[in-house]
Amino acid sequence: MRKGLILLLVVPLLTGCVTTYRSHPSFQQSFNTSETIAIISPHMKMHQLTAGGIPQYMEDWSRKSKEETSLALKDHVEEILQKKTLFIDGKDFTDAQKMVLDQQAGMFYVVATSVLMHTYESPFKFPHKIKKFDYSLGPEVAQLKQFAPEANIFIFCSGQNFIWTAGRVCMSVVGAALGIQLMPGSEWIVVGLVDANSGDLLWFDYVPMPGDLREHKVVDVVIKKLLSRIERRRKKT
Repeated sequence: MRKGLILLLVVPLLTGCVTTYRSHPSFQQSFNTSETIAIISPHMKMHQLTAGGIPQYMEDWSRKSKEETSLALKDHVEEILQKKTLFIDGKDFTDAQKMVLDQQAGMFYVVATSVLMHTYESPFKFPHKIKKFDYSLGPEVAQLKQFAPEANIFIFCSGQNFIWTAGRVCMSVVGAALGIQLMPGSEWIVVGLVDANSGDLLWFDYVPMPGDLREHKVVDVVIKKLLSRIERRRKKT
């Protein structure tokens, strides 16, 4: 129900949105000395939000969002970051290999939600977590090197959306007339660079309320924006 509005607003929203990145002290050295970046298949969660505010996970929507995000990453990582890239998507993997991939993508999603909560969102923000950005997926992430032995950095991407039903849209209109605002749900997309050996989170950045993550135009703009921030920062230091 929100798709048309989102597509109209996504460009001005993103160009006006300023988000502070988080980086590990070793980001610069690790990035500059890495010739190859492996793109990990993104972990996307799409929900339908009912009139009563109950989220319902939508598998087909999530799959569509994953496809669009994968396409954007393939199109822009090598172009913007100027590194050789490999894409680890799980195709032709054994069940055991798919489990390793899913576990690490899921771990990044868990770490990302913690970073968002403790370094961005009040009242849960911890200043010491910002001053000393020290998050890790753990050394188990090195299991992914079996799929890309030459990669020293993995790029992870996660996101989530809450798409309103027609009933919730109607409730929002009525609520607005009564001075009541319905909450949209926590929506974001994040990109992280992870040391392929130690699991340290070298770089983290996100866009809140990015728009409908099933839409190619939305995802393409957001991914380009997040990757461009990495490149600009790298050139400044």
